[in-house]
Amino acid sequence: EDAMFAFSDIGDMTLFADNVVPAVVQHHGLIDPCSSIRAKITSGKELTLQETTAMRAASIVAAQLVVDCANGPTSEFKAGTTPVNQATLDNFWWYEGKEPELRTIPRLVCKNTLYF
Repeated sequence: EDAMFAFSDIGDMTLFADNVVPAVVQHHGLIDPCSSIRAKITSGKELTLQETTAMRAASIVAAQLVVDCANGPTSEFKAGTTPVNQATLDNFWWYEGKEPELRTIPRLVCKNTLYF
C-alpha cells in the first residue's frame, strides 16, 4: 500500500457527489427531486448551480442515512468487520453507475462547475 494514499481520516469524508452518484441514488429511490429538477434531468437539460448543489447535497444526506443504518445496532454486519463509510459507499455506487444497465439512466448536467 502506498503511504501517500493511506488516509487515516477517509471515513470522515463525505462521498464525491459528481453526476454518477446522484443518478444512482435517485435510481434507487433514496432521493426524489422536485418535478422541475426531475424534468430537467430526464430531458438532459442543464441544471442551475443551485439545483445541482441541491442534488449533490441530497445524495450526501442519503449516503449518511445509509451509513448510519449499516453501522447501527440492528445492522446485519458482523462485529469486527470494517464499518461502512461514505467513501466506501461512494466507491460502490460509482462503480454500480458504470454497469451497462445503469449507464443509460439520466444524469444531472451542470457545465459551469469545476467539479467535472
